[in-house]
Amino acid sequence: MTLDELKNYRLYCSEFNELSHKLKNSTSEESELYRMKKLSEKIEAIEWYVESIEDYKVYRAIKMYCIEPIGEGEKAPDWEEVACRIGNGCTESAIRKAVSRYLKKFEKISQNVTNVTHGFF
Repeated sequence: MTLDELKNYRLYCSEFNELSHKLKNSTSEESELYRMKKLSEKIEAIEWYVESIEDYKVYRAIKMYCIEPIGEGEKAPDWEEVACRIGNGCTESAIRKAVSRYLKKFEKISQNVTNVTHGFF
């Protein structure tokens, strides 16, 4: 999973909620139901991925930076704000690098698994 994919989480949730509200107030179209299903799958995949992160600082940083809801008119936190909220001497650079390293490590593992499974099937 990439940081860009994780950052889309709030957008996916917004679109899903918008479609859900629209469907409650009118008849549904098959394309809207299909879109909701795809959004739900993306949301669940991101949630599963984030909940599986064992490194607590990386987990908290990703939750704050990409997942936790933000209020109407507020902006998503930047890495400096995330580092301040985590505290414990964390810096913006250290948090950003820890997340980046974690995601790269996971991506390499995923690619290796994909390569192995494609070799067998």
